[in-house]
Order: sequence, then C-alpha cells, then structure tokens
Amino acid sequence: MLVFPLLTSCLSGSRAPVIGESTASAKEKALREKVAVIAESTASAKEKALREKVAVIAEAISQEDYRRLAEVFSSVFTVDPSVAVRFVPESTGGEPEQFFTTFFNQYENVELSLSPSSLEISGEVGTVTASFSLSAVYVLDVPPSTRQADATDMLVFQVESGNWKLVSWKEKQVEPPPAEV
Repeated sequence: MLVFPLLTSCLSGSRAPVIGESTASAKEKALREKVAVIAESTASAKEKALREKVAVIAEAISQEDYRRLAEVFSSVFTVDPSVAVRFVPESTGGEPEQFFTTFFNQYENVELSLSPSSLEISGEVGTVTASFSLSAVYVLDVPPSTRQADATDMLVFQVESGNWKLVSWKEKQVEPPPAEV
C-alpha cells in the first residue's frame, strides 16, 4: 500500500508522507505551500502595481500631462514643500493642480526619473523609496536655463476604490551618522 502513494507523489512532484506521518499533515503542508505561493504572487502583483504608478508619475510629469498625473493622486494629496522647491524654487507646495499648472507653464523639456529602490507593503498602504532626478528648461529666464535636481524620496500610496493612490510624497530625510565618542 505504501508503494502506490509513493509512486503517485513522485510523479506529481510532491513528497510521500514519512512513515508515522499522517497523510493529513502532508496535505496540510502542501496546502500551506500553495497558500504561500499565492500570497507571494499577490505581493508581487501589488509591488508591480506600485512600480507602475511611480512610472506613471514620472511619465506624466515629463510629458506635462496633468490629467494623467491627477489620476494617481488621492483626494488628500498635497505637494510637500521638500518636493515643491525642486520643481518651483519659490514654491511651498500645496494643492497639486495649481502647483503643477504653474510648473508646466514655467518649464519645458521636462525630464523626470523616479527609480524605485525599495518597496514596503503593509495591507493597503505601500511605501516606495525612489531616487528622483529632474532636468527642465526654465523658460522665464532670458536666455532660458536648464535646472536640475536630484534626491531620494518616499512616496506613500494607499488603496482607494481598488486602486493605489498617492497620499504623500516627501524627500527622504537622511539621518546623520552617530557621533563617535
């Protein structure tokens, strides 16, 4: 009787129960492994969706497409001053439509890169750490000048109505190294 379950399990890729181990515990372990694979694929699907949202932000800003950009914002999103000064030096941030309309009116040839370096997901909240690199031509200067900015940012997303929405975008604060004693 032991040969048939052993042969079946070998052909199916699962292991046969060890002598003394119940078939139920082997089935439970197989089920737990399947659940772990499903959970991993769900996490990777969430990570993929977050990476796509970050890409949409960079593309929409580079293409000066506020309508597409606004689709990513949550209803509570405001432009943080730490990010705003990179786009419009005299700005303190605020309401995103007004802020980006001002930015798009003052700059041309916008190239924004947001490259995620880490993602953390906890339930319906996802945090993306990304390197930020901006180059744009400021058209109000005579002659127009190119302005650039680089930083590391934290973008926080939350699921709203089944979609990841940006709720916060701030510059990542670098903690100074501990002082030597």
